[in-house]
Amino acid sequence: MAKTPAAKTSRTSAKPRKPTLRVQVQHDIDQALAQAGIPSAIDSDGWRWMQDASGKGLVGVVAVTGQREDLSLRVVAPIMPLPTGQAALLKALRRIAEMNYEIPGHGRLAIDSRTIWAVVAHDVGDIGPDDVPNCIFDCVWLAQAGAEWLKGPKPKKVTKKR
Repeated sequence: MAKTPAAKTSRTSAKPRKPTLRVQVQHDIDQALAQAGIPSAIDSDGWRWMQDASGKGLVGVVAVTGQREDLSLRVVAPIMPLPTGQAALLKALRRIAEMNYEIPGHGRLAIDSRTIWAVVAHDVGDIGPDDVPNCIFDCVWLAQAGAEWLKGPKPKKVTKKR
């Protein structure tokens, strides 16, 4: 039997697929950082790492975390190492709790085993492109304010009476 040439079939051009919500928000993150002129590096888990203007310190980390319907935009910025002395640690934890009580919105202070962090988390299901730069700004602001707050009031100088 002789082979017959296959009939040419015209394929309809495939409609471009809409990006997933995760990809959309990651694009919004990259766009917000680019517009602000902030260089960032992306690691294998999708976290965007940013340096401060001097290039010495980490300003914040941004990622979309979670699975399927449980996605959240998370922005974190380190504030300072966790104090090692028991009295200093207790004082820092108390100040963190006081500040968390006063912080409006999605921001808060948090700790891990080594660091005090500023954290802003926002549910991706109700986030718009304008919310992404606001979350980044809020986190960086909170880290700066938190660093000042955790230092506490400066001790008053004792003046000698003559």
